[in-house]
Amino acid sequence: MAVYDSSYDFLGDALSFEHDGDALLTGSDYRFLLDASNNETMSPSEDIIPVATTDGFTKNQDIFLVYMGRVFGFLSILAGFYIFYWAWRRKEHVYHRLMMGISVYLILTRPMFVYGVSAVPEGTPGVWGAKGTTATCTAQGFIIHIGGMAAPTYFIGLSVYAWAVVAYANFDAKKYQWIEKYIHILANGYAWGSAIYILSIQGFNHSGFHICWIASIPFGCGDETDIECTRGPQNISQVMSIFVGIPAVTFLVVPTIAMLALVLFLYRQQQRQQHQQDQNRQRDDERQEQVPKNQMEQQEPSDSSKNDASNNTEKAISMKSIRSLLSARSEHNRKRRGISALPYHGLTPKLVAKQSFIYVGVIYFNYLPGILQHMVGAFLNHKSFFLSLLASSITAGSGIWYALAYRYFSTTGVVLDGTKVEVGFGIRDNAKLQGGNIDDQNNAGNARSVTASESHGFSSMQLDSVIEEGDCNESDNSLQRTEEVKGSNDKPLPRASSSSSNREQRRQAEHKQFTFNIFDGTAPVNSRYSDFIFDGDDEDQQGDDEESRFWSSCQDLR
Repeated sequence: MAVYDSSYDFLGDALSFEHDGDALLTGSDYRFLLDASNNETMSPSEDIIPVATTDGFTKNQDIFLVYMGRVFGFLSILAGFYIFYWAWRRKEHVYHRLMMGISVYLILTRPMFVYGVSAVPEGTPGVWGAKGTTATCTAQGFIIHIGGMAAPTYFIGLSVYAWAVVAYANFDAKKYQWIEKYIHILANGYAWGSAIYILSIQGFNHSGFHICWIASIPFGCGDETDIECTRGPQNISQVMSIFVGIPAVTFLVVPTIAMLALVLFLYRQQQRQQHQQDQNRQRDDERQEQVPKNQMEQQEPSDSSKNDASNNTEKAISMKSIRSLLSARSEHNRKRRGISALPYHGLTPKLVAKQSFIYVGVIYFNYLPGILQHMVGAFLNHKSFFLSLLASSITAGSGIWYALAYRYFSTTGVVLDGTKVEVGFGIRDNAKLQGGNIDDQNNAGNARSVTASESHGFSSMQLDSVIEEGDCNESDNSLQRTEEVKGSNDKPLPRASSSSSNREQRRQAEHKQFTFNIFDGTAPVNSRYSDFIFDGDDEDQQGDDEESRFWSSCQDLR
């Protein structure tokens, strides 16, 4: 391949070349003859189509760019199969079905990056390794465009879906399930519709980036120039703006706004709940300070009345102890979860902000190098080999970044109770944000100290039995049993949960678990993986519900 500088300009049917070397470029579409013996104007002997000149890189640099694109394209294919395998096994959730859509397009389109420059019409000047025809170039551009539009649309659809699930539907599946079908329709409809339109105007040609995509030939034709495009649209800049520029901006702006809005929404919800919690705590304190005044106002009681008053006083003391214990346990649960106010269904702004940063970061990582490359070329009239290498590698390897994001929100192995269970990187972050690491939380689930109960002379089992009975008289017996079992409270007590055995069986049966993420559509406190994130919170939630029933049954003390 000869490296040469050329400039062309039309004077009627004449084509001028200024050259510093000689080469014979043959091909099915183009044929040029450069004569280095003189510097004269030459006329084409056949129907000559001027095309893009050399990209300014050396032959070795071109070869390196081509093979790096193929390597990353192949890795993207493997990443697509990885996503598809795990998403198929978890397809009962919307998040995994959307990721499955991404994987299908990765598997479909990334072989075109492996084929790479071989699809470019043979004889195209300045292109090393071009061996294809117009048909292969068109097919490559068509398939690349479909994948380049559908996969990112699916990915940004996750942000809209997450916003709708949390802010609009409040985790009510009936209110958000309809969104999934519109994401599928938009991703597939726009990708295929735009590709078919561009195909109809012959807009898939050699783009100058070692692949075929949206372009017109000859290079620089159409728009406001006097050069007529022999293939492709005359308004190529407008076509590029509509089918490349606007989607790229949308892919960056929409998820950024959606995730920022979601974090802000959760922050406001947390502030409201903090205010409500403060009010509830104040009412609880006032209620705990109340004593049965009617008992203290009795005058000269009889012996039987004195005994009744004594019993009532003991009951009042018992109730006060139970109230203090319940208040302490609620405060202990809040501290154990690492939150000062009850989060919105287990979500906190900090958790969502961290996961949003990972999610949006993948999108920016995919697009910013390419945008920077185009800006340097357009405004500085310079082509950087480093930027070209970075942009082409990241674009061809986009499946890798999708797979890494999927794995972050998905699986990695930990050992739990002697069994290897797959828990995601995201769950580790969630566990830390909720107070502690995943191993500490799971170990605490097997043997939990009841420090809050000990400080008030009650064990957790006693308190649960009192609440479950719903009988205030049980409080007296519980107080008597306290001294008998107080010594045993010095050691951690095993969890008393009727569902613990079932939970362990489920953990062992489902070897591949997946973690909470902001796109799953299930409230963390209600999800199947809440066993890992909020270990023991099901009992806490049940206890909170029983407290209300307990207080209702004890109103006869007044």
